[in-house]
Amino acid sequence: MAAALPRGTRRSRLNELQRLISETMDKDALSFRQVSERSTPGWPKPDPTAKPRVSAPRVQQLATRERLTRMPRFDLLEGLADALGLPLRVVWEAAVMAVSESDPRVRQWLYGGRTRRDSLFYAGLEELSSEQRALLTAFVETLRRTQGRKPPT
Repeated sequence: MAAALPRGTRRSRLNELQRLISETMDKDALSFRQVSERSTPGWPKPDPTAKPRVSAPRVQQLATRERLTRMPRFDLLEGLADALGLPLRVVWEAAVMAVSESDPRVRQWLYGGRTRRDSLFYAGLEELSSEQRALLTAFVETLRRTQGRKPPT
C-alpha cells in the first residue's frame, strides 16, 4: 500500500523524512497502521500490553505534513527507525534535513551559512590531493581571467 500523499504533492516536493517514510512504506507495502504496529517494543511478537512508540496518525502526519517545523522527539524517531527497519542515524538525519528546509536557523547550523551544494563542494575539496587542488585553483583563476575578474589575493 503506497503512502498517501497530500493531494497535488509530487515526490520531488517531499522533504527528506517524507521521502524516506514513503519509499520504505512503498517498498515493504506497509500502511500507516502497520508502521505503527512495528514500532511496538518486542515486535514482531510484542507484549499484548505494550503500546506502539509511534501512533498511526503520527506516522501519517510525518509522512504527509507539508512542512516539518520542529524536530520530532528522539524517542519518536527511535520508534520510527525500528518500525521502518532503518538505522536511527538515517531517520534522524532525514528529520534534520526536513526541519532545515523550513527553519533557516537549522540550515545555518548545518551548513555554516552555506548552501547544501556549497557544503558538498567544500567537503569534496578536502578529499582532493594537494596536486589536484592546485590544478583546480589554476582552472578557477583561468576562468576568472577570461571573464575579466581579478584573482583574489
